Amino acid sequence: MTRKQAPADRYGNTRISKIRKAVNDLRRAIQREGTQDIQVAWDRLEPWIDAPIWKEE
Repeated sequence: MTRKQAPADRYGNTRISKIRKAVNDLRRAIQREGTQDIQVAWDRLEPWIDAPIWKEE
């Protein structure tokens, strides 16, 4: 039995473009309104969020 491959434009059942928009919205909100501690936490996390799959083409 083989597993079905998800389309390249999806991560599970969610479109990658939708996830990318949510990440970008969060990034802008943190830059605009986040405290120093929130910015530090985001800076630690962001390298993994910006994996190639999330990059705009």
